[in-house]
Amino acid sequence: MDIYTTEEQQVEQLRKWWRDNGTAVIAAIVLGFSALFGWRWWQAEQVIRAEAASTIYQQMLGASDENDAAGARAAAEQLFAEHGASAYAVFAGLLLAKQAVSDKETAQAEEYLRRALEKNKDESLGHDIRLRLAQVLIAEEKLAAALALLEVKQRGAHSGSYDELRGDILALQGDIDAARGAYQQAQTKFRSAGAETAILELKLDDLGRVDL
Repeated sequence: MDIYTTEEQQVEQLRKWWRDNGTAVIAAIVLGFSALFGWRWWQAEQVIRAEAASTIYQQMLGASDENDAAGARAAAEQLFAEHGASAYAVFAGLLLAKQAVSDKETAQAEEYLRRALEKNKDESLGHDIRLRLAQVLIAEEKLAAALALLEVKQRGAHSGSYDELRGDILALQGDIDAARGAYQQAQTKFRSAGAETAILELKLDDLGRVDL
């Protein structure tokens, strides 16, 4: 009898616990399944979007290979509109900027590069975009803007290139001593990395070089 009573009490306690907590348990289970299926749906959606962006990018490359500038631009604009946060949109901007520079449309190249820089999420690629944009600004004679663009603290492996381009701008501004200093800094960094410095040698010679 004692055992029966104990079991009855246990059942009653279980029923009471379920009355008090059952709704929360069911809600937790539902939320758990919702999160699981939501995550899987999100992953599938990302794959679909990446494939769609890749298809448009391949169309743009095909148009570019066939010298179909209008087709390449249309595909790029579709990428910007539908997949603006993707890496494909960044690469599309770089390709169109290169073509624009070739066509001497520097204002258009600047627009594409600024868009690419804004959307880019890769640190190393970001330095490449920034350096290209600075070169375009130099071509547009926007020297102060180009110099400001190069004011980056974390330059990584691109530090020498930043210094060289900074030297180019300072030389154009007539600040010869500062330009020489920038070139020499670039020279030191390139030599440390085992990189070629022949062009820097010529630039220093043009300034009336004072050797290190």
